[in-house]
Amino acid sequence: MNSQYNVFLMIELAKEKGIIDKELEYDLMWEQGCGLIKEFTDSKFDRITCDLYDCISEFLRYKAEIKSPTQKRLIGELTECTKLLVWGLENATDRGYDATDIQDRINRLSELNTQIRNFK
Repeated sequence: MNSQYNVFLMIELAKEKGIIDKELEYDLMWEQGCGLIKEFTDSKFDRITCDLYDCISEFLRYKAEIKSPTQKRLIGELTECTKLLVWGLENATDRGYDATDIQDRINRLSELNTQIRNFK
């Protein structure tokens, strides 16, 4: 079920619903899309009796509804940290950042990811 088309469809529909940030770098979008597809295929929403587009849309509507303000804040912070980390890795030496600064960002990403995964 994890075909490239399915991941692409999930990404596009998730961007429409605000579940994936439209400004996120493509490789990170793809990673999130793959994660959503896995979550989708493990859920009650993946049904043979339903068109894939409709099933994914229903799954994403449900996902969008269950996000609390705290979870949205954590996801936003995770997205920002990810962007800063990518920027930092590309420009670290030019901007005077050292390995400790980058490691701090990596640690914060890990903390945020854990908080989001454990959020119920």
